[in-house]
Amino acid sequence: LGISGWLPDGERIVVSSARDGSKALWSVTLSDRSEKRLLPTDVGASSARLSPNGQLFTLTSRTPAGLLSVWVAPLDGGAPRQVTFDREGAGWACWSPDGRFLAVELLRGPDTYIAVVPTAGGEPFVVTHESGQSWPNGWSPDGARIAFAGQRDGIWNVYWISRRGGPEHRLTNYS
Repeated sequence: LGISGWLPDGERIVVSSARDGSKALWSVTLSDRSEKRLLPTDVGASSARLSPNGQLFTLTSRTPAGLLSVWVAPLDGGAPRQVTFDREGAGWACWSPDGRFLAVELLRGPDTYIAVVPTAGGEPFVVTHESGQSWPNGWSPDGARIAFAGQRDGIWNVYWISRRGGPEHRLTNYS
């Protein structure tokens, strides 16, 4: 079970759940806990996240060639559209507040980096450059910064970085 996001009415959340051998997105109403199946998702898909307007969702799934890729699909049905076409793989997207961009994790050998890609697709712009792991989690409300979990020299901390790149700013001080 994974929470994908709030629907715009503020009364329902969307969750990803596997039941009876199939995976699907469901809405759950807060007031009465009623559930409604919205649409099936690929069994191999993961990391579904709802867009800010509640009309689209992203997911991470493999291409026919076996590479991880980010896909966007309408919540009311329709075929998913591949957004990333990376040579080593990309996944685990999170939406900008205006829904126009996605922060994605790019795979590069043993390291991962954060890149920004337009929701409509296009060339990713890499914003982190430090070796280690960089896992995007969310955007600032104004869309200027991306918060992420970063592992540097074997130690995890929380960071932020400008969506345009630049220095990483560590927020926690675990050692």
